[in-house]
Amino acid sequence: MTSLLEPIGFSVVTEGEALAVTPPTFRPDVRREVDVIEEVARHHGYAAIARTERRSPKVGRLTDGQRERRELRRTLQGIGASEGWTSSLVDPALLGRLDGTTPALRVLNPVVSGEDTLRTHLFAGLLAALERNAARRSTAVRLFEIGKVFSVTGGVPDEHEHLGLVLSAPGEGAASAVAAWRRLTESARVDLAATIERPLAAEELAGIAAGMHPSRSAVIASAAADGGVIGAIGEIDPEVALRFGLSEAPIGAVIIDLEAFYSLPRRDPHARPVSRYPSADIDLAFALAEAVPAYSLERCLQQAAGERLESIELLDVYRGAGLPDESRSLAYRLRLSALDHTLSEQEITEVRTRCIATASSELSATLRA
Repeated sequence: MTSLLEPIGFSVVTEGEALAVTPPTFRPDVRREVDVIEEVARHHGYAAIARTERRSPKVGRLTDGQRERRELRRTLQGIGASEGWTSSLVDPALLGRLDGTTPALRVLNPVVSGEDTLRTHLFAGLLAALERNAARRSTAVRLFEIGKVFSVTGGVPDEHEHLGLVLSAPGEGAASAVAAWRRLTESARVDLAATIERPLAAEELAGIAAGMHPSRSAVIASAAADGGVIGAIGEIDPEVALRFGLSEAPIGAVIIDLEAFYSLPRRDPHARPVSRYPSADIDLAFALAEAVPAYSLERCLQQAAGERLESIELLDVYRGAGLPDESRSLAYRLRLSALDHTLSEQEITEVRTRCIATASSELSATLRA
């Protein structure tokens, strides 16, 4: 085989004739196959080489998953969160500070001695990052991460892509986590009516909701018959925060299984028509059992109001005197409108009556005001 370091000789075939070409002088920079190709093109003439169209018009196109995750990142950055990166291989003691009961996978040849366990949750690394920031007197931190977590299901390794978000700025907690969750659903056009928010189960505190406050957090699940878990929102358990060297101040937390999240139904991307006629507000406060999620009442009111409902907003949550044991009061403001006329007093009264009757029959809610 001729070495590429030897002088090169070749022939150019044009219209059936073989034209001898004087071998070029030796060039020491011609060492690779691509160099030989360039020499051929140079002597033959770049202008003489026919142009060819690329085979695909979509070269470099992002996949749907890549576009969705970019949009998630932009949304979280828009609420003031910074993206963090934590290692998938961690010290098992770090996972023990979050939750010591979840089985984890260990590798035989870790890159760093001692960091030989595949993480089961994103919160372990994110809380450790908050700990490092707190040690440097930086406490108003919002961090998120999109990454893989690993578990053992029936003795078989399992891998999922999660989004984790922690909010440690002063005054933030469960309310901030809920607001972040709502913002993510708006960005991804996920239909909130396709989800439910329910109290945490014991097994979920050792799974998707590891490290979260048992009574100030909720599981987000699909409203479909299977009720698959999508994630959890709420606050970090103060005892867990102390194990990470953090204060007992509320830390908002959101964890989402992205595969389940993007399998939810999406809203119509087209804008809704805006009424040119005045709207009307109805304020309703209901006494509701603590065991019943607030979102169940909200969805009940949405269904009862029907097409007249423009928006619904939770105004107040009250617990204390004047209420039965194990219950609280939830006050909502419903804004009603019609596209073709101003609503009459009779129409508004009908919607109000229907909302009260539906909440009473379906959730045993009692009207307070």
